[in-house]
Amino acid sequence: MERWLPEATAEGRRLRRAAALDRVLARHLRGAIYSTAAVLSRLFAVPRAEVEAAVARLGRSGVLRAGVEIAGRPGRWVVSV
Repeated sequence: MERWLPEATAEGRRLRRAAALDRVLARHLRGAIYSTAAVLSRLFAVPRAEVEAAVARLGRSGVLRAGVEIAGRPGRWVVSV
């Protein structure tokens, strides 16, 4: 990565873990549209508590909505706005 995208790699190294996780989840959900905290935790190998904290931060900032019901799908979902 450093040879291919040296500036982006350097920028990523300067991010705090929470900020990096917020970026990864927001970007993933823009494409995936919806998921659950459990799935995101498994997908990115991040403890569920960290994912839930990131989801709460992103929800407060208006990037996504949590606890959304989707017709025909069981449970509650995290949805990109």
